[in-house]
Amino acid sequence: MKVNKPETETIKDDVWLPTTCLMCYNNCLIRVHRVNGVVIKIEGDPDAPQNAEKMCAKGLAGIMSLYSPHRVKTPLKRTNPEKGIGVDPKWVEISWDEALDIATEKLGKVREDDPRKLLIQSFDRVNVSSFRTYMSWGTAFGTPGTHLAGSATYF
Repeated sequence: MKVNKPETETIKDDVWLPTTCLMCYNNCLIRVHRVNGVVIKIEGDPDAPQNAEKMCAKGLAGIMSLYSPHRVKTPLKRTNPEKGIGVDPKWVEISWDEALDIATEKLGKVREDDPRKLLIQSFDRVNVSSFRTYMSWGTAFGTPGTHLAGSATYF
């Protein structure tokens, strides 16, 4: 997807950035064209052995996810304790400090009671960095319950 930029705008920043698509487990290598801080195009990296410059529709749609008006950009807190189909959770925005305080309090209670009650579950892309992070964090917390799912790429 290509986004048109205004012709009258002075270009201060026009770069192609090599990166990785995170829209699925394949971790295709891509190039992102950024002009004045705005991503205007995503394309497959021509030097990528696994995707050979190709991209799927999901990867090409990544630009729409980036600029979606429905994208969550701040922590949200559920204010309605009632749950169920059709029940409004009544989400409210909270600060990062408040979100971290809530997580710290809840994790502290679990750790104090029995750290083995914590299950760290991820369906994220599993690469060496995330694998080590999840496993190290679980070990430091005291839980053997660390389960990672997804493609085992970059090992």
